[in-house]
Amino acid sequence: GSSGLFLEYDGALFSKLQRNYATFGAKTTLLQEAVTINNIAEIYSRSNQQTGLKSVDIFKIDIDGCECHLLEHLLETSNARPKIIQVELSPLVPPPFVYKEMCDENEFGRWSRGNPFSGCSVQAAYDVLKRHGYELLQFDWPDGVFVDSRFSAAFPYFTLSAISMK
Repeated sequence: GSSGLFLEYDGALFSKLQRNYATFGAKTTLLQEAVTINNIAEIYSRSNQQTGLKSVDIFKIDIDGCECHLLEHLLETSNARPKIIQVELSPLVPPPFVYKEMCDENEFGRWSRGNPFSGCSVQAAYDVLKRHGYELLQFDWPDGVFVDSRFSAAFPYFTLSAISMK
């Protein structure tokens, strides 16, 4: 009964995505498209229109590079406010060190170019998302899960101990 918008740029992986989601029917929209700083807000808006969603519960971004810049741009230039954000992070740069890969406006994904430090560090993602009212729920290598602070009461882990970075 759920719906969603899935994007995959790579042709072979897109074919696999189509096979995997074929049984979801009309509630799932699949696009062979790359996400960049120039188009992330438009794609996010389009996902709400195509799926009929009034709000997004979970937004996952895993493009092997530029995740922090994309999230920062999306949250600053649109009305995007997903309840949960799951983002791939670089586990090679531990807190409190900050690493945000610089990205061109049309840049996406870097692992294929052999850069093991692609994307952003846990601390960099925390700093970006904290400014927009998100709390770190967990870092489950290699993904960080952040929750909009308005919904943190739904996660008892927040009340067990304070989560602090820096």
